[in-house]
Amino acid sequence: MCMIDYQDDPELLHRLSNNDQLAFKMIYEKYERFLYLLAYKNLQNKEGVEDLVQEIFIALWKKRSTATTILVLKAYLIRMCEYKVWKKNNAPKKTSSLDAMSYDTASQVLGRATDDSAMEHELIYLDQLSQFKNNLAKIHGTKRADVFIKVKVELLDEEDVAQSENITVGTVRKHVATVMKYLREQVQSKNQITPNPPHSL
Repeated sequence: MCMIDYQDDPELLHRLSNNDQLAFKMIYEKYERFLYLLAYKNLQNKEGVEDLVQEIFIALWKKRSTATTILVLKAYLIRMCEYKVWKKNNAPKKTSSLDAMSYDTASQVLGRATDDSAMEHELIYLDQLSQFKNNLAKIHGTKRADVFIKVKVELLDEEDVAQSENITVGTVRKHVATVMKYLREQVQSKNQITPNPPHSL
């Protein structure tokens, strides 16, 4: 089975932000099967899963103008899938994120081959996702980080986040922009110096 190459995702997202339909098609072909397997594990309903996957890609296309703000495409799609599964099941808790699963479980969900190269590839991805979350942990104690996680990771509506945090939608957007800027600096930094996280409110 072919492995997913994550390295060209930033370029695809850049093209998507410029209304490139071919880039959107490439993203669809790249992740459709993966998302289907992930959703089916929780829903066990073929028709419902197909609809859910279509909803994910429709939502991605609608958000194409801001596609370059997505830091890790696969992580973004996973969270969107989990959130939609949770909404369909009306469960009190979200499904576990991929990086919280054991590697064996993750392999089953991904439907990957068990050869060494496939395993190495997936472990590299899981390590990258772990590093990304470590960056978030540095600012997790701030209100900005909490808002960012709800909007960008949990994919909650800005209005719902504003209500739960007792702030305005404008403030939600400012917090997200502040944390996004910080994370970009972390990702793009070419030295070993770690910038200070945003100050607590």
